[in-house]
This record gives sequence, C-alpha cells and structure tokens, in this order.
Amino acid sequence: MIITTNGYKTHSERFRTLLENSAEYYARKMMRSDLCENIHLDIVVTKDLAKKEGVKQIYGFCHITDYRLSRPREFEIELDAKKRVTKMLLTLAHEMTHLKQFARLQLRNYDNGSTKWKGETVGRKREKKIGHRQLPWEVEAYKKEKELFLDLVNNTDILDDYMDGIKRN
Repeated sequence: MIITTNGYKTHSERFRTLLENSAEYYARKMMRSDLCENIHLDIVVTKDLAKKEGVKQIYGFCHITDYRLSRPREFEIELDAKKRVTKMLLTLAHEMTHLKQFARLQLRNYDNGSTKWKGETVGRKREKKIGHRQLPWEVEAYKKEKELFLDLVNNTDILDDYMDGIKRN
C-alpha cells in the first residue's frame, strides 16, 4: 500500500506515522494482501473541513481519485483536523471501510447522485428517505469503525507509540 499524508498538522512525523500505520492496519484487516498492495491512498488533514465542504458537520470522507480504472485503486481520505486524535482514528477506520467498499466494487457513486450498493441502485430520493446513518454502506462503516479502532488499540502499539512520543516531548 502506498500512503501519503499531507495537510494541517502533518509536519509532525509522529502524527503522519500514526495515520499511515493505522490506515495500513485497517486495510489489512479488511482486504486481501494482494489488493492492499495495489492501493494508493492520500490522507489529507484539513482545518475546518465542514466549512470547506459547506456543511454543518463532517468528520471525514473517502473518494476515488482515479475513475479511469474498472477497479479503482487510487483514493483520498480527508479528515477534519479539529477532531481529537482518537476521533480521527475512528473516522479513518470508517473511511477505510468505504475505501474497501469502493475497491471491492461493493459501492459506486454516480454523477447523477445515485449510488450502487452490492448491485442495487439507490437513488438520491431513497437515500434521503432512509437517512444517512441507515444507508447499508454507512451501517457497515459505523459498525466497522468501532471494531477496527478497538482492535488497533488492543492489539497493536500504534497509538501507544504515538502517545509515548508526546510524553517525551
């Protein structure tokens, strides 16, 4: 997996390492290793993400950056810099779930506003009726964000290494 990190606060090598190692860990928990090896991910940390996007509240989002491929492999995840580190890691897990959905062709977004989830087209009108958190791809992402984050905390030293670096400085 090729991961780059840029944006607000990313001058800190420790912070970049935290995000990149977490993204790699989440990817390897959800996808085959051969698929992970072909993913290119740019993580962008943005100050005032909600203001930039013109919405009331947003923690992050994932989108495909190369639509020329029949199977997308290039992605960008944008995270809100105003959130605490733990919330950013939860959001990263959520958005990595969407990356997995895109990469495995479970989820597709179309220019007309419709979405295809596991072969079924869901129009914009139906999406609004269902509500954002109840959309099937969001149900999966909200469930996985907690599982992945807890697994990261309980089974790796990724967050501990980051926190230890803060204590030393």
